[in-house]
Amino acid sequence: MILDDFVLIDDKGLYCKYGDFYLDPKLPAKTAVISHAHADHAVSGNNEVYCTRATASIMQLRYDRTAAKVFNIIDYNQPFTIGGVNITLIPAGHIVGSAQVLMEYNGTRYLYTGDYKLQSDDTCEPIEWVTTDVLITESTFADPAILHPDPVAEIQKINSVKTNILLGAYALGKSQRLINLISTYAPQKNTGTSPYYAY
Repeated sequence: MILDDFVLIDDKGLYCKYGDFYLDPKLPAKTAVISHAHADHAVSGNNEVYCTRATASIMQLRYDRTAAKVFNIIDYNQPFTIGGVNITLIPAGHIVGSAQVLMEYNGTRYLYTGDYKLQSDDTCEPIEWVTTDVLITESTFADPAILHPDPVAEIQKINSVKTNILLGAYALGKSQRLINLISTYAPQKNTGTSPYYAY
């Protein structure tokens, strides 16, 4: 039976009262399941965090001692329990370490995606598909009219550019993907190594 109140929204964000934990809280929480290390999903100051090793490492690098009091490192597809809720982290394909959060309670499966990416990306684990009863998902690009271009075709366009090129990208995830695509499909344009400066 699907519970309408399985995940609620309060001042800290998405709260699962049946397990007494938050999903990517906006403010520090006692217990948090973090889908990935982007700052809009991974705040500092949580007491106890459950996440992948890559997510914990990035949070510790970014936030140092305030990242969390306790990190519980969870491998993909390795079930664990918080309160009475069984949880499994499933690769989301968004950035390194990103995870969808599958929650099972009283025979019903609830899936929280955080951010995810369907396109191939050699800089992170590919998305894995899972069957669920309830989907709680991001909706930044939910409009079916939004069609992302093929990233390889876009990068190959810079091969014909004869001047310097400046490409902007987020420091975490997008920059690594951009550098990888340039190194693979426009290697003559790869004259630098910084994720903050483009070629």
